[in-house]
Amino acid sequence: MTRKLDAIIVGSYKAGTTSLKNYLSEHPNIESHPQHELDGFFAKDITDLEIEQKFDKQFKVNENSKIILGKNVAYYRNNKFLKDIKNHNKAVKLFFIVRNPADRAYSSWKMEKERLGIKEDFKELFKSIEKKEDNFLYKSCFLAGKYGDYYESMLKIFPKENIMLINFEDLANQPLKICKDCFEFLGVTPIFEPNINLVHNQSFKPKSRLLIKIMLLLKKKNNPIKKIIKKVIPYSLFVKIAHKMRFINQSNSKFPSMLDQDKEKLLKLYSSDILKLESISGRDFSDYKTK
Repeated sequence: MTRKLDAIIVGSYKAGTTSLKNYLSEHPNIESHPQHELDGFFAKDITDLEIEQKFDKQFKVNENSKIILGKNVAYYRNNKFLKDIKNHNKAVKLFFIVRNPADRAYSSWKMEKERLGIKEDFKELFKSIEKKEDNFLYKSCFLAGKYGDYYESMLKIFPKENIMLINFEDLANQPLKICKDCFEFLGVTPIFEPNINLVHNQSFKPKSRLLIKIMLLLKKKNNPIKKIIKKVIPYSLFVKIAHKMRFINQSNSKFPSMLDQDKEKLLKLYSSDILKLESISGRDFSDYKTK
């Protein structure tokens, strides 16, 4: 019988999802995948045999693997994926991490700038919002931070008790407490303490633009060189090498901080959605509001 995913970190973008996945997967009873994002489980209709093959490729399941944990930050924004997850396992538990939406938007922009995915300055985000442009700035920087809308959609598909809503700021300030809460939510012993000294997937300015371009080329699914490499070396090792290349190419030069006036302007645009999140969740997100 094919194993099912027991829990999934569904989002949000740039809110500590990679760190949480790595912290939780250190637990002896939790198994997760080596790459940042779960690959291809719900992107299309696939057969049971294909799912089984993906499990064998992405997870090293053993007799201690009580919980199989996946993570993909695209899932929280796509109702089809969420419904597919529900069909896959009705008892699945979801982690949804929210972060100050203005800070998250700026972090998303920084990551894409590091990877040479966009040329626009952050200031151009406001023009994209005004025009509702079909681009990264509007969709991934702005719309991805409308947590109230997405949480509302999730609750139409999953019972509230199956969703753990996490505040990124709590994860950053009290990682061990949040991990313990997550372990209890998953039904594994909460005594275990992961190594929380590492912060994963940070964005820094790249040293070499050429290396970034090579990495982007190798990342493409139909790249013949990538296919050859993946046949020669194990999948987990391939993922580790890719992560190491990105780390090596990061300089010590950080992006400048977001301007206070830009943050204030963004939070005003998010104000009604933040109120919706508070109303639905019953939690206080005053830190996400303008002062």
